[in-house]
Amino acid sequence: LNTKMKRSRIVYFLFLFSGITALIYEVVWTRMLTLAFGHTVFSVSIVLASFMAGLGFGSYFSGHAINHIGGKKTQSDSSSLSKEFSEDLETSSLLLIYGWIEVALFLLCLIVSLILFKFSVIYSWFSFFIPESIVVQNIFKSFLAFILMFIPASLMGATLPIISQYYITDNIKLDARLGLLYGINTFGAALGCLLAGFFLIANFGVLQTVLAATVLNLFVGISAICIYQESLESS
Repeated sequence: LNTKMKRSRIVYFLFLFSGITALIYEVVWTRMLTLAFGHTVFSVSIVLASFMAGLGFGSYFSGHAINHIGGKKTQSDSSSLSKEFSEDLETSSLLLIYGWIEVALFLLCLIVSLILFKFSVIYSWFSFFIPESIVVQNIFKSFLAFILMFIPASLMGATLPIISQYYITDNIKLDARLGLLYGINTFGAALGCLLAGFFLIANFGVLQTVLAATVLNLFVGISAICIYQESLESS
């Protein structure tokens, strides 16, 4: 039995695609909300607030959960051989979690995008129960949009700690590997922003662009799950 599972370098490209999709959503959702709010500053502020809050929450929660589970597993193993294999198996399973997160993002971002695309229509359903005050209506509208985007943004924030734990198995070159992962994801985010802002929306439209991003999430998720299954078969 091979107790040292290999880390697939293909995951680097999958993580790049994750960064691309995240910024595509941010750009497209800003466009969609601009139509609902009638002001770019409001829409940009809400999207940035929800993304930053979601990314921070998801990153903290997933990092805390991984460390907590990892600590329990380490204490429970007595044999050094079984401990090493358990840690490798646990690390490899993080790729499965990452895959399912990307699949969940496919579903959530698809639903959120369709809602935001018709946000004014959907908001009108709630307008009957809201006082006729511009301030109150704007607060409720902002809160509704914030919550819709906060949930998928939290899942996006969870991916960096998970992939970092998948690749970084010891303290050797920890800073370099973590910097590489962060750099890949950030480069993908910049690339996604450029593609959405200057090419995709102009040539294919807002809804088509965001649908393409959801399909890319699905591709990343399925690919990660397949890589995980292959790593089990080869171990």
